[in-house]
Amino acid sequence: MSKIFKEFDMTEKEYHHARYNLTTPSYVISQDIHEDSLECKVLYFDSDDGVALIRHFCEVFDSDGFNITLIDCNYCDISYADMLEIIQLFKEFDEATEGEMELA
Repeated sequence: MSKIFKEFDMTEKEYHHARYNLTTPSYVISQDIHEDSLECKVLYFDSDDGVALIRHFCEVFDSDGFNITLIDCNYCDISYADMLEIIQLFKEFDEATEGEMELA
C-alpha cells in the first residue's frame, strides 16, 4: 500500500479519509512522463470502501482504452459524470504527450 501512497502523493490518513468518508467520491491523478514511459493513472475512491486504479493505457486497446484494477475491494461505483471526466483527462494527456516517445 505504501507504493500507492507514494505514487499518488498521499498520506495514509488522506487515503483512508477518501476511501471511507461516505459522502464524497473523489480521485487523485499521477502522471509519469519519462524517456521510456508515458503514463497517466487515476486512483478513484467511491467513498464507501471502493477504490479503483484506472490506467490510461491497456494491452487490448492501447491508448484507445483504459484498464481498471480494484484495490482491496470487490466493487467500486463510479458515476457517469466522474467516468467521463476521467476519460477526458486521459484524452488530454494523450494529446499533450503526442510525439513524446518518438523524441526520446
